[in-house]
Amino acid sequence: MKTLKYLAALLGAATLFASCEKSDEDMPQLDFNSSKAPVLADLSEPIDGSQSEYTFYFTPGKFVVDGKEVVIAEKDQKQQYALQADLSDGDFSTPVTIARQNYDETDQFVVSYDALCSAVSGWKELATPLSAWTGTLKFRLLLLPGANLADGFSSNTISVSTKLKYVDPNPKIYVCNNAGWDELRLYAWGDDNSALGDWPGIAPEDETVELGGKVYYAFDVKNRVGSNNENYIINNNDNGSQLDIYSGVFGSSVYVTINADGTVTIDSAEETKPEDDNNDDKQEINLPNAATLKISGNKITLETDLDAVYSVWAWNGDFGGDAYTESGSWPGDNLLLISNNDGKYVYEYTFTNLPEGELLPAQIIISTDGGNAKLFDGANYEDNAEYEYTKPDATEPVDPELLDNMTFTFKTEVAGDYYVWAWGGNYGGEAFTEAGSWPGDKLELVSENDGEYIYGYKFTKNPGIAPTNIIISTDNGNTKFYDGVEFENGKEY
Repeated sequence: MKTLKYLAALLGAATLFASCEKSDEDMPQLDFNSSKAPVLADLSEPIDGSQSEYTFYFTPGKFVVDGKEVVIAEKDQKQQYALQADLSDGDFSTPVTIARQNYDETDQFVVSYDALCSAVSGWKELATPLSAWTGTLKFRLLLLPGANLADGFSSNTISVSTKLKYVDPNPKIYVCNNAGWDELRLYAWGDDNSALGDWPGIAPEDETVELGGKVYYAFDVKNRVGSNNENYIINNNDNGSQLDIYSGVFGSSVYVTINADGTVTIDSAEETKPEDDNNDDKQEINLPNAATLKISGNKITLETDLDAVYSVWAWNGDFGGDAYTESGSWPGDNLLLISNNDGKYVYEYTFTNLPEGELLPAQIIISTDGGNAKLFDGANYEDNAEYEYTKPDATEPVDPELLDNMTFTFKTEVAGDYYVWAWGGNYGGEAFTEAGSWPGDKLELVSENDGEYIYGYKFTKNPGIAPTNIIISTDNGNTKFYDGVEFENGKEY
């Protein structure tokens, strides 16, 4: 397979692993199935509102060679990573690569807000010059052993809600002529009074642009004015009418309207959402039509008809997913794609982190979409077991009044901090809790009477359906009182 070929070539070229004097038998042996994809661990978003940059923290991928985990970071043999983005319901079949960098003892991937907007401008027609876009993007890292992005080890995904502005690769000044002028000319004065030629200035381009129901004439000024500080005047080709429209160092495109009453309006981008994106949490998740899960010893195999990022989470008694997975956090480790034959995708994962040496998991969860959609939820981990998954039918609409009033209470004799985690359909706790991560949202103390404490909770977030099961826990999720109990609206537990 391509990935194995690239990795073998990369490892064979590394002075850390190979020597021309060694025979084929002495060459380092790559354990492809045990090699680890990178883990996209966390995201630090701007807190000052400036949206200046995003910092992605990650754990580097590791290759297993001769039974040892290694990170290639030698001179000229550094791992290269690509940060990619897709819509929240995308499957990374047509992602946008935001940036690339080499791993050099650095566990951060810093991306400026402008770089993100520039990379996705015009992509799938999200943001337009006069329409920003607010929604959810998801990101992943690819560890690139070769030049082909498709041959990389893919990390897990994380989601980011953001507002994207349009970044015009060729900024211009656009003028909507609502004043009825027969001709338009644009003149500039300031650092360079001849930047746009002598008065009355330059004519617009032949082709107009229609945006938001308005027709704009475009003036290509960037290469003429450079970084000069200029004052721009629109006029009717020196026939008695002129208006000041803009002043400053030209950078992004400017959209103005000259009105019939002789005034000028600066047309700015308004925050809008696509018609099919009125609620980011209700976007449809891309799921396979069918999947088969097979268990053999410490290895699992997933066969499916959809190429996507699939993750595994596992537990046994007091040992949770942090004991069984390299990532140590939900949704766990990514399964590795090992073959693709006519639309049949086969993924594998081998448990190498076993607590107490040989303790296999008791149950596992196979999920996709960053853990939001579970294909196999709590499947018993038994040798030679095989499980089948079929994509469920569309969920019947739920009464909106019910979704707005989903509550429960929890009665206990011990005061403390209690949390709720929930799931239903193909949605996990990320879709039902504001916290979005285990152990979920904190319950609120409702009343206290003679050593009896009642805590309450109201679901304020939902993906369009009610949860079917909940977990109530304390001690930051380490102690569970109700583990997967059926959710009943208004019930006291």
